[in-house]
Amino acid sequence: STCDKCAAGSYSAFAGATECLACPAGAVSAGEGGAASCLTCPPGTREIDRQRCQPCPPGSYGGGAGAPCLACAAGTIAATEGSPACTPCPSGHRAVLGTSCEA
Repeated sequence: STCDKCAAGSYSAFAGATECLACPAGAVSAGEGGAASCLTCPPGTREIDRQRCQPCPPGSYGGGAGAPCLACAAGTIAATEGSPACTPCPSGHRAVLGTSCEA
């Protein structure tokens, strides 16, 4: 008899398991499978198919752990990908496309 690796996006937490469990929303097990646990996606990322964490694009932010990437609110920006939060533009400036501030 042979033991099959758990597929990417699933895990088996203990020896002698008879089935693999899907990673919970916001968590991933990547690579070629065989994971003993899942890793929670960090802030500034979103989970893709329980197999990888993808950075949120500029102009958006993400809370990680299964939260989707959300557009920055008016007057705030996230200039780079993978931002965990948007920051307000300084006084005398306005946000442009959620990615930069201009006077």
